[in-house]
Amino acid sequence: MNIVTKLNNKKLNVQYDSGEHYKMTYLSDESLQWENLGELSDGEAAIGTEPFWSAEIADDIYNVNWIEQDGLTVSQILNFKTNTVRAFLTFADENARGGRDHVFLQGGFELID
Repeated sequence: MNIVTKLNNKKLNVQYDSGEHYKMTYLSDESLQWENLGELSDGEAAIGTEPFWSAEIADDIYNVNWIEQDGLTVSQILNFKTNTVRAFLTFADENARGGRDHVFLQGGFELID
């Protein structure tokens, strides 16, 4: 089953332990929209629409990946058995190894209409 079929027209309310908070809407089998519901820094985007790639890696566990317009790369694991989320993000940083730095996030999610 793909992630869009699994969600059945619902959205995800994703809350990371770091305080970051997003609403995720899967617009089609190829496009998602994220909306930052947390506090924004100057110049930080509030909404983005991205092409994505996903795979069910185990029963009710999905790996979802996308590259944002600014180059931020997201690899997210959604576990629908436990409603937990983990994400590995990479972004440009000339002082970091390979010119990219990273952040690991974890938290939970709920389905919303």
